[in-house]
Amino acid sequence: MEMNTPDTHWQWRLNNFRKALLQLDEAMELMSRRPLSKLERQGAFHVFECSYELAWNTLKDFLVWQGIEGIVGSRDTIREAFSAGLIADGQGWMRMLTDRGRTLHTCNEETAEAILLDIRQQHHPLLEALERMLSSRTEPSA
Repeated sequence: MEMNTPDTHWQWRLNNFRKALLQLDEAMELMSRRPLSKLERQGAFHVFECSYELAWNTLKDFLVWQGIEGIVGSRDTIREAFSAGLIADGQGWMRMLTDRGRTLHTCNEETAEAILLDIRQQHHPLLEALERMLSSRTEPSA
């Protein structure tokens, strides 16, 4: 898929978001079977960060493709996506944005465990819902 055309840029980014989300799916599956090692936890944080960054950027590109302008960052994107009915849980997305910032502090065991629990129980389902919604908006040939 050619990245340079406005009609396909958001779809190109969606494909990258899907790849990151598959890795997050694997981490969440492993986490449901057993506790993660410290190294595995760091990997889970990394794929969450990538998934989140690609998610909001895909949303932004989709909104721009829909003709919405003036979106500056992730917070604006989340607000616009909620207003447009693209995401149902605006508060959940704002919590995800906060936890994305908190992943820098995963050396603290309690913080790391709390964030991982949030990723598993709240953020991962929101990311999956976004992927399904955006996939339903792609052209059959995309």
